[in-house]
Formats: sequence, C-alpha cells, structure tokens
Amino acid sequence: MNRNLLLGLLCLFSIWTSAQSFEEYKRQQQAKYRGYVQQKTEDFRAYRDRVNAEYAEFMRKAWKREEAQPAKPLPKRPEPPKPVVRDPLEIPRFDAIPFGEVRDLQLPDLTKPEPVIPIDQLEGLVFTAPEKVKPEPEPEPKQEVKPKEEVKPKEKPKEVKPTPKPKEVTPEELTFKWCGLTWRVPLGKQHKFRLNSTKEADVADAWETLSGAKYGPVVAACLKARDAHQLPDWGYLHFLEAMANAFLPGTLNEARLLEMFILVQSGYQARIARANDQLFLLIPSSGDIYEYSSMTIGGRTYYVADKKAPISSYYVYERDFPKEKPFVWQMNKLPVLTSENATRTLKGQRYPEVKATVDVSKGLIALMKDYPRCNDWNHYALASLSEQAKEGLYPVLRKNMEGKSKKDAAGVLLDFVQTAFDYKTDDEQFGVERPLFGDETLFYPFCDCEDRSILYSILVRELLGLDVVLLHYPDHLATAVCFDGNVEGDYMVLNGHRYVVCDPTYIGANVGEAMSCYKNTKATILRISH
Repeated sequence: MNRNLLLGLLCLFSIWTSAQSFEEYKRQQQAKYRGYVQQKTEDFRAYRDRVNAEYAEFMRKAWKREEAQPAKPLPKRPEPPKPVVRDPLEIPRFDAIPFGEVRDLQLPDLTKPEPVIPIDQLEGLVFTAPEKVKPEPEPEPKQEVKPKEEVKPKEKPKEVKPTPKPKEVTPEELTFKWCGLTWRVPLGKQHKFRLNSTKEADVADAWETLSGAKYGPVVAACLKARDAHQLPDWGYLHFLEAMANAFLPGTLNEARLLEMFILVQSGYQARIARANDQLFLLIPSSGDIYEYSSMTIGGRTYYVADKKAPISSYYVYERDFPKEKPFVWQMNKLPVLTSENATRTLKGQRYPEVKATVDVSKGLIALMKDYPRCNDWNHYALASLSEQAKEGLYPVLRKNMEGKSKKDAAGVLLDFVQTAFDYKTDDEQFGVERPLFGDETLFYPFCDCEDRSILYSILVRELLGLDVVLLHYPDHLATAVCFDGNVEGDYMVLNGHRYVVCDPTYIGANVGEAMSCYKNTKATILRISH
C-alpha cells in the first residue's frame, strides 16, 4: 500500500476516534448535569414540602389571643382655602428663614422578597391537566365470504379515514379584571378547596392541601405577574385579593387563606387571624397607616388588611416562615398598569410655550386610590412619575429649560406647577385629607400645596439633578432647593449647604421668594432620601 495513503487513512481513523471520544465525553457531561439538576430539583421540593408540613403542624396548636387597636383616623391638616398670589408691586426682601427639626426620610430596603423556592422550580410542580387517553384503534372492516357460485364484481374496500388526533388538554385558567387590565392565572377546578371551619385543625388541613404540587404553578404565575408589571408590595397584595375573590366568590375565608398562602410562599411576612368565625390577613408595617386597625405581635405592628374588620379580640397564628420579609409600602418606581388612559393638557402662564399633553393610566390611578395613607412624605415624593406621564411631560419641560441656568430652569418648573393646576383643598375635592402621588396630581382636576410640592420636588430632582427638601409648616408645605452656585433669595443653611425657598403654591413668586406669613415661622425640614 502506498505509504502516503496509509498515513492518510491513519489520520482519518485518528480523527474519527477523537470525534467519537468527544461525543462520548459530551454525553457523559450532559448526563452528569441532568443528574445535578434533578438532584437540586428534588432538594428544592423536599425543602418546600418540609417547611410547609412543619408550618401546618404548628398551625394545629392553639392560636394566641390578641387585642386589636382602633384604626388611626386620617389627620386633619388645616389648609388655606385659596393659594396666596404674590403682589407684583411688592419689592422682595430676602432673609434667612428659621427652621426647627430636621428629619431624614429614610428609604427602606426595596429588594423584593424571594419565594421559598425559585420560580422555575415552582413551575416544575405542574400537575394541572389530566393525562391524555389514547383512543383505541378502530377494528379492521371484515370482508364477507361469498358463495363460490355467486360471482360478482369485487367491491372496492371502504375508505378508512385516519383517526383524528386528540385535542391538546390545556390547564384551566382563571380570567379576572383588576386595575383596568385582564389577568390570567392557571387556576381551575382542581384547585378548589373548602374549609370546614376556621378552627386551627381545619385551617391546617387546608394549608396542607394548598401545599400540594398543583399550586406551585399558581404561585409562579403570580410572581411573574408581579415582576412583569413592577407591582409594589401593596399592589401585589391587592392583586392576590382580587384573584382570590374572583376564584372563590362568596367564600371569604377560603379566599383569605389562599391569598395568605401565596403571599407566604412568595416570601412576604404575613399572618392569619380569626375573629367571629372569619379569617383575616395581617400585614406588618414599621410606619403608621391610617384607617386600618392594628395589633402588636412580637414587638411588630400588624395591620388588619380590611377596613371593615371588627375591633375585637383576634386569635392569631404567629409563626415565622423561612425567608419571609416585611412589607414595604414605598414605591421606588411606579407599576406598569397600561390600560385606558386619561389625557390632559397642561399649560404654564408665564411661559405659555410650556404646554404638554399628558397621558395617565386609569389603572394606575385605581391602584393609587386605595393605597394606604401614611405619615411618610417620602412615600409620595420618591415614587416619581409613570413612564407614560414622563413621555408627554419631560420633553416639553426639557426643551423650555434648554440653555438656561439652573436657577432660571427651576423658575420654569416653578411657574408650571404654580399655574398649570387649579387649587382646591383635599376636603373640598375628596372629603378627606389625601396626599397625591405625582400621577394623581396630573390626573385629578385640583390639587393643594402638598401635592404641588411633591410634584415640584420630583421635577427638580429628576430634570435638574438638584437636592430638594420639603418645608412642613402647620398648615402648609413648600420646598427649598440646593443650587450649585450662590442663588439669591430666602434661604436656610443645612450642614453648610444653602437651600433657597421655592414655593409651588405662592402664585407668581419667583425662585427664592417665600410667603411673608411664613418668614418667621419655624418649619420642620424633611430631607428626601435618594
């Protein structure tokens, strides 16, 4: 054999064997990885089953009796019936403004809670659709045996139509409306359950049912909806409430237990309580929340998540769940609830070219309408504006601030907030004290001093990048801005930094002009966290 041919054959054989060895190695590694994944999956599920079993076991023990405290009413804050209009003939005199307490409005940890096991593992617990039943094959048509003497033409055999493929069986789905959107969750008949009573043993039995594999995809779908729409904790709570009520209409106890189960599996700290044979959900909060009764459990304040809850004794199941995290009422970004919009055109007076057409989601407004009222101004100032509101408003404001100094740009924003909105007190517009989120100020026909100050602080921080503080007087809320240079005007010095008064409710006032009636009144300064 030719020597070169032999060498070529040897090379080909070597390449072939190397390829075979690589394929074998690849198969081995893939098998090892599949084994690792399978083991991790089994570990996750075993862990989930164990903690839920322990949770249900403790649930069978007698619940502790706790006394509820009455809900704190919304505070009555006196507000001027009309905004003060600056006298155009007045010659301004700039002063150092006195102030009292300085409060830092701290931003809480906004990291979302993690579910007891990862979302993909929850999805892997699927057991919703029944197995497909293969149809039995149709029998072959029998041929009749004819007598030999009767010779007839052969009949064509009947055409046998192919058996149609069985239709795919898809899991049942719950469809419900909430905040202007249609939501879908894999909830069907197989997920229905009943409580025989609200006693400990019956609630524990129901918890064990909910801990079954078929509820895993439900929890996963809820978490995916939360993340896709950027729902804050309060929004997620009410999303689950709407879902549970739609799935279990007329059975409030079952609905509240389902809601609590998904919250706990999602990583939230929540408790269940019983009063008058009815179950109630308890939600913790570090700050005061108005209009909801509360109780102190283990040194933490829990609010009964139902304004109509009785003020009485409750029997509370008090036990921690692994990885649980307290609720955070703060919104660092607004949820994405793109539904039907309300469109509004806003126009300043001193700068009439500042004219913007703004869209606000009615679904977002529906969520904000029921948001709990609290005593933390940061709650409203840091929520910012929705992206669709910014799309209509920010380009117009940026265009009209272009080329201006920071002071003059702040003046453009100040005139816009002073003159583009009509004034009414909360009592006149809503019948109660009610601070507004920025999108609500853009939506409702009227706003007051606190709403304007919240909106102005958002615009200055986000469009000019300047630090803003809120000036809280007994019957008024204004703002002060820390400019890069030395800007003339009424001011105060905080930690060596000069803050110049900018009052969004002092109509016609320029940057640096404070109302004369507040020049000798000490304000509480509220620092807005970043």
